[in-house]
Amino acid sequence: MKGVILAAGKGERLRPLTYAVPKEMLPIAGKPVLEYILQSIKLAGIDTVFIVTGWKKHALIDYFGDGSRMNLNVFYAVQNNEEFPDKRGIASALKVVKPFLMDDKFLVVLGDSLFTPETFIKEIVDYDACCADSSATIGVIPVKNISRYGIICPSDNLIKFIVEKPQPHEAPSDLGALGVYVFSPCIFDAIDEISLGVGGEYQITDAIQRLIDKGKKVYYKVLNGVHWDIGTIADLIDANEYFTKVVNSRALRNGI
Repeated sequence: MKGVILAAGKGERLRPLTYAVPKEMLPIAGKPVLEYILQSIKLAGIDTVFIVTGWKKHALIDYFGDGSRMNLNVFYAVQNNEEFPDKRGIASALKVVKPFLMDDKFLVVLGDSLFTPETFIKEIVDYDACCADSSATIGVIPVKNISRYGIICPSDNLIKFIVEKPQPHEAPSDLGALGVYVFSPCIFDAIDEISLGVGGEYQITDAIQRLIDKGKKVYYKVLNGVHWDIGTIADLIDANEYFTKVVNSRALRNGI
């Protein structure tokens, strides 16, 4: 299985920080957000990762290089205006690496999605492997800010339907997609069949719903841990406080 990290966003909610530093490179307890994600992908047994980049992402490429420092094979695909004039939304960004993903299921992680435990990606990959008829498996977590997430309607271990950023009184549950997915290549047909959605973007939730409408099986896996959307200042601060405590605790245990 190959991995994909989508890191082409401008990080507008984090300005002025992201005028200088891509949001995926903002430090969390001394390490870039993206380094935590790559470590989790590696723990899942995935060693080939495509990172979709875009606006001002040279710092990201300079830092990670070919991935050899982390014993990974890292490749970059740039989402530019000329080749992808409709570069709006997660679904659009995913199409950039379509040619490399047509032979098997693949993992997708949003570049601003940080979570614990770090084994969660392995959990979702292993869970999907047990679901022989799955077209997708989506990582979810109970959320309070309903209108910031794609919210699923669960039915046993399957997703009955999914709604992008509903109002709280319209939400079918409190389970929100946290930015970790396993897809089969059929997701690209679904992406080609959707139109611009919420926020004027090509929403991956709409493509997932298209799979469901076509009778495909879409499963979900609940994260028993903590999730941060590093696209907001509040979560950036909270994640730094959390991981700093973890780092300090480990240092004390090791007698440093």
